[in-house]
Amino acid sequence: MPDSDRPDRRPPLIPSNVAWPAFIVFLLAISITMAVTTFIVAQSDGGARHIEEVQPEQGP
Repeated sequence: MPDSDRPDRRPPLIPSNVAWPAFIVFLLAISITMAVTTFIVAQSDGGARHIEEVQPEQGP
């Protein structure tokens, strides 16, 4: 199909040489934010604790 038969397209709002790197930085920022949030939430109650097991009494 020749180019003359194609309908006119308007240019993108954000050029692709700006949009794709911005998208990658956005994904990186989200992953870092979620990792830090997960760490903060996990440590908010003091973290894991060791609970000693109670030995059951031995029968006769």
